[in-house]
Amino acid sequence: MPQGPGFTDEELRDQVITLLIAGAETPAATVAWLFHLVARHPHVEARLHAELEDVLAGATATAADLPSLPYTRNVLLEVLRLYPPAPLLTRVSTAEMALDGHRFPAGTDFFFSAYQLHHGPSFPNPERFDPDRWNTPPGPATRHAYIPFSSGRRKCLGDTFALAEGTS
Repeated sequence: MPQGPGFTDEELRDQVITLLIAGAETPAATVAWLFHLVARHPHVEARLHAELEDVLAGATATAADLPSLPYTRNVLLEVLRLYPPAPLLTRVSTAEMALDGHRFPAGTDFFFSAYQLHHGPSFPNPERFDPDRWNTPPGPATRHAYIPFSSGRRKCLGDTFALAEGTS
């Protein structure tokens, strides 16, 4: 079977840099925030330890264990809400548009804050660390306000892996 052309040196370098940053820095930062928040909330730490002990009994988690660790996943989702790994995101408008009475031509760069969205009115008591807020599936307003892995065409390809890795 014929294969397409390979990466240029520049493309290969860009891919390696992306892998190193996205695959190492963001999980490390998330784990650091997780330890920080869990240490500051002993009731969360106790529930987390209890779930891990009940389900894993000292064993290392596997993919098969993940559905049995809902509180662990909730803790991770809440950490990502409070401290998203990519707090500032960008988009480029594809058409002329108006925003709050201001006109912008196609091709305008827009910056927006995932951090600000995660701390906004879509979340009751948005500054509170509350893993239990994820016990029920988020409604449409919350679903669009929670974007720790970005969204749309630029959504992180590793989002599912990151959640599985973070939960285990």
